Amino acid sequence: MKTLQDRYALALEKRGYRRIEARTDKYIVYGKPADPNHWYLGYAGSVRRGRTATGSTPASDKFKAILLAELAGPKPVEIDLAQLGL
Repeated sequence: MKTLQDRYALALEKRGYRRIEARTDKYIVYGKPADPNHWYLGYAGSVRRGRTATGSTPASDKFKAILLAELAGPKPVEIDLAQLGL
């Protein structure tokens, strides 16, 4: 079975995000060219969003559940990140 980090990474890739090189050993970083914010995936399953790792905020449990649910579904669920406080 894949780790939570692996599953979150697959879900972000399904949404069109790509892994990017960053100066952090603590997180794996995903981003899009047109999006100034990045997703930071921790080794224990943490998911954060922000311009920098130190300035990022944690994703809600609801959003993390949506990401995991998208792996089983046919297409990504469209949600408003502002409603989730991200």
